[in-house]
Amino acid sequence: MGHRGLRIAECGLAAAIVLLAISAAAGEMPPDQAEAAHLSNIRQLTFYGAKNGEAYFSPDGKEIVFQGVREEGNPFYQIYRMNLSTGETFLVSTGTGRTTCAFFHPKKPKLIFASTHLDPESQAKQKAEIEKLKSGPPARYQWDFDPNFDIFESDLDGKNLVRLTDAAGYDAEGSYSPDGSKIVFCSFRDGDGEIYVMDSDGKNQTRLTHEKGYDGGPFFSPDGTRIVWRHFEDAAQKVAEVWTMKADGSDKRQITKLNAVSWAPYYHRNGEWIVFASNYQDPAFEIYAIRPDGSDLTRLTFTPGFDGLPVISPDWDKMMWTSNRAENRSQIFIADLNLPGSKPVKAQTPPAGSGFGDQHRLTDLDIAQTPEELKNAAQPYAMLVGDAIDKLRPGEILMRGVGTSPGWRLLAERLAAAHQRASLTLEDDPNSAPDLRPSLEKKIPCVSFSSRTGEGAYAASVAQYAKLLLATGVVKLPYTEYDAAKAKAVATASQRPYLGTVPEYGAKDVVGVKLSGVREDSPAQKAGLKGGDVVTELNGAGIKDVNEYLKALEGVKPGVETTIKILRDGKEQVLKITPGSR
Repeated sequence: MGHRGLRIAECGLAAAIVLLAISAAAGEMPPDQAEAAHLSNIRQLTFYGAKNGEAYFSPDGKEIVFQGVREEGNPFYQIYRMNLSTGETFLVSTGTGRTTCAFFHPKKPKLIFASTHLDPESQAKQKAEIEKLKSGPPARYQWDFDPNFDIFESDLDGKNLVRLTDAAGYDAEGSYSPDGSKIVFCSFRDGDGEIYVMDSDGKNQTRLTHEKGYDGGPFFSPDGTRIVWRHFEDAAQKVAEVWTMKADGSDKRQITKLNAVSWAPYYHRNGEWIVFASNYQDPAFEIYAIRPDGSDLTRLTFTPGFDGLPVISPDWDKMMWTSNRAENRSQIFIADLNLPGSKPVKAQTPPAGSGFGDQHRLTDLDIAQTPEELKNAAQPYAMLVGDAIDKLRPGEILMRGVGTSPGWRLLAERLAAAHQRASLTLEDDPNSAPDLRPSLEKKIPCVSFSSRTGEGAYAASVAQYAKLLLATGVVKLPYTEYDAAKAKAVATASQRPYLGTVPEYGAKDVVGVKLSGVREDSPAQKAGLKGGDVVTELNGAGIKDVNEYLKALEGVKPGVETTIKILRDGKEQVLKITPGSR
């Protein structure tokens, strides 16, 4: 991942983000029901590219700026803007090197981001990373604090680029004050990650923190009087807590005391809440809200997988964050947010109705050659509204067959923006929709839109809009041969071993990893593990803490039986366990 991006990764923590090897349960309540307490209308905004994340709203809430791996030949993040009404994206950064941590100016058509494009070795590093990725799945991600990172300001289209920092060492993680006069950021210029503030033109750079340990991810409060950030308590970066201070660096206050990695804090409303991510209850990270006095800790996300980097919309009604809950890849999600003291947002669902009907086929799978309405299309394609699927959620639209062209994912971003009552789910394999087979035989890009029973009319309306976009040429559909075997191999290579154990964070005087429980029907449950067990060895590797547990997990293979040593009621036991995968 790579965001403040993931700030616990690319702007910070030298430990894994994708910690799906061990995963916490959301209690007995299904994740979607648990999340419904505070989040509604959850939907995905980005679909294209290898991964996307760390997004921030424009001052008027009409656009977002984010980082994504979407450029051919560059495996590192670049900065993009997206129009939330149309889904159209624009490259802002240079396309070279690494980038991270973009933020809109609150008063002017400007933005800032950190970049290494001035590094003369940028191209060589890109090529080396591509070759490294070819050799196998990526290892646990860690951010290397590239000393070539500096903060730049540019116009919204990336023009008139101005370098704001030039000190030796890493400068990144910048954000503007509410009036646009200041920028708060992180720098390693003095040997330790510290918080600095400067004028928006780069002048008067002043250090605000001096405590030992990495300080980063700073943001101003809505009134500009305070700064929230996260401070790592130890050099190993195993514990981070959320802190606030006055804008001049005085009056430092610790907000969280969870003895976990709590990071990426962001203010809500007039400082009534702070949202942040933590592995307090789930090693894969979840999003929480807390009062600035440390009270009312409230968990917001429960879906298995990583959830982090939360930000709040300018109208305070929405939360946007980064998650790998879909397809096990980092993407940007948005939802209506309801916290005590904030205006409730009524959930919306698509209207039911017969309309086109659940089985209505656009052109009845007649391949679009050169009719007048499609004269500007890049090439022929096929599109249909497929079978109704009862297991889909209300408002969910399933697009199957997107692996037949990269253009389908770009199209999905446009559709998600235009149909904000819909929640799109993408599936690459065209063979999952039997009606697409005639198109596959002709090597035609093809896609099927499916919905929940009774919502076929809505699915058809989404498909009709897709047809309009293709007719006007805003999205091209170069054909891609879908190789099921290759896709399976890639998916398998990217899978992580999974046990289904739930660590008990905050357990004191324990050597090993104490479990608060195990997930239902997980490898851990099948092996006989229980809450209260202390894991001391896995696959022959000794374990003293969660980090060593994660490292040991890298040495096991999904489907291959191994041993796990535990202490139960003070007695040592050795169990057989066969890891699953995620």
